[in-house]
Amino acid sequence: MVNAVLGEGTPLHDGNSRSASGRLDFGTGNPVAMTSDTWVFGGGGSFSISGTVPGRVDTTSTPFTGTFVGNTTVLDLGSGNSREKETF
Repeated sequence: MVNAVLGEGTPLHDGNSRSASGRLDFGTGNPVAMTSDTWVFGGGGSFSISGTVPGRVDTTSTPFTGTFVGNTTVLDLGSGNSREKETF
């Protein structure tokens, strides 16, 4: 589930956050390595984010799609949160 979007390093709205209602779907390459809080997957796979941003995008759409070309690392930040670092 995606519940917020944040402009980070963007030409407009850098550092601004908005509430959102969305879904992240992704597939990765084969597992390469893992620890108790880190998972590394090989290149390949894709992602999409679909949903709404109240007051900006009120109709469900899929504004973000892409493919992973390098390794994808997923980090567990605790409390059920995770952050992904990927090469597009």
